[in-house]
Amino acid sequence: MDTQEKVCEIIKGLGVIDEIGLSQTLTGDIGLDSLGMVTLLIILENGFDISFKQSDMDPYALINVQDVIVLVEKYIGGENDG
Repeated sequence: MDTQEKVCEIIKGLGVIDEIGLSQTLTGDIGLDSLGMVTLLIILENGFDISFKQSDMDPYALINVQDVIVLVEKYIGGENDG
């Protein structure tokens, strides 16, 4: 399973929507509230065995599904300085 598929499966696992598109907005189209956004970040950390920097933990900086994929790829791609 590639990163995009895994991120989409995680979002589906939150139980808010069955079909995930890259341009769908997290709060508007998918329906995540602030708690759902924080939960998403935690599940992503656990699911990909990564730790986000505090500066990347702003759930309001993530607008759509593609933003989430880019964030995860930043960390699994070795760009995480710690």
